[in-house]
Amino acid sequence: MLAKQNVEDDGNDYIRVVTTTPASNTAITTADYDQVGTTSQTNDIDLGNITTSSYNTFTLNSTGLSNIIVDGITKFGTREGHDVVNSAPTVISGGNGNQISVSTAEESGTSQDPKLIVVHAQPAPVISNVQTSNVTSSSATVTWDTNINSDSKVTYGTTTPVTSSNPLYEQTDETLTTNHSVNLSSLSSGATYYYVAVSTNPDGNAATSTQGSFTTSSAEVLRVRKTVDESTANDTTLSSDIELSLTLNANTSYLIDGVIFASSTSATPDIKIGFDAVNGSVIDTGYLAGSGGTFRQGEWLSGEATSSAISISATEPTVIQIHGSVRTGSSLGNFVLQWAQNTSNANGTTVMKGSYLRAQEI
Repeated sequence: MLAKQNVEDDGNDYIRVVTTTPASNTAITTADYDQVGTTSQTNDIDLGNITTSSYNTFTLNSTGLSNIIVDGITKFGTREGHDVVNSAPTVISGGNGNQISVSTAEESGTSQDPKLIVVHAQPAPVISNVQTSNVTSSSATVTWDTNINSDSKVTYGTTTPVTSSNPLYEQTDETLTTNHSVNLSSLSSGATYYYVAVSTNPDGNAATSTQGSFTTSSAEVLRVRKTVDESTANDTTLSSDIELSLTLNANTSYLIDGVIFASSTSATPDIKIGFDAVNGSVIDTGYLAGSGGTFRQGEWLSGEATSSAISISATEPTVIQIHGSVRTGSSLGNFVLQWAQNTSNANGTTVMKGSYLRAQEI
C-alpha cells in the first residue's frame, strides 16, 4: 500500500477481498474491472486502519476458504466499500469533495511487494467402519478407518456414556495410519464395555466416533482327557499328544493344570515331557512327579523347554502333576503336551487313559 486518502467516513469506507473472473490468468484487461463479486472472502479492513508502511493482512473466512481451488487457479480481487454497495461518497459543495483514494503498486525490492501467505490446517479425520473383534473374557480389538493419516486412541469404560466411567481407560497408538487397530487387554470377564474411537491428525484436529459397546465372555475353563492308553518305544523324540491338546484364544492368559499317569516296563523306566503352543505365547509350567502318595521329583520349565528324565515306578503308575500358566500371542492356537521316552528302550513307555489337561482363563 503506497498511499491512501480517507475523507469520507460513512461505514462504506473499507477494502474488501472478493472473487474475480478475469478473462486471462496472466494479464489484466479493461473489461476485467467489473468482473468482480461482492461477497467478502476475508475480513474487511476500514480505510482508517489501512497502513501504508507495512503489509495489511486479509484472512480468508469460511466463504473464502470454500472458494480455494486446490487443483487449479484461485482468483481474488479487492473492492472499495462504496463500489461494493454501489453508493457514491458524499460530495460537499464548494469544491471540497470528500474523497477516498487508494493506490497500490508492485515494486521489486521494496517491503511493499504483494505477497500471499497460505496456512493450511488439515481438517479433522472422518472416522468410519468402527468394529470390535477377537472379544474374549479379558481382551478385545477395536478397528476403524479414517480418510487421512491420523493416530489411534480408544477411550473405554464400563459406564455409559463412556466419558462418565470411573475409572476411564485409554489405549493409544501414535502411528499415523488410515487403518486403525487397538487391542484392549486386562478386561474383566462377563462385563459390558463402552468405548469411542478417537483419531487426531498431525495438525491437532481430532474426530471422535459414536459410542460403541461389547461384552466380554465369562471366564472359560477348557478340559481334555485321554481316553485310551498310548505307548511309545525306541523313541526319544518328543511327539504331540493329540488327546491332550487345548485350543486357546488369542491374547489371553490361562492357568494350566493337569495330571499325567505314566507307566513303563523298560529296564530304565522314564519319560520326558514338554509343551508346545502357538507362536508368540509365553509358557511357564512345572511338574511334581511321584508314586505311592509321595512326590520325589519336580522341575520348573520355562517356555517350550523339555524336562529332565522323570523316573517311572516299575510297580505302579507314576503321577505327574502339571501346574503353570500361558499367555497366548496374537493368534488363536493349540497348547499341547508332548512326551517321549528319555532313555530309548524296546519296552514301551505308556501315558495312560484318565490323564488330563485343564486351562482356565484369568
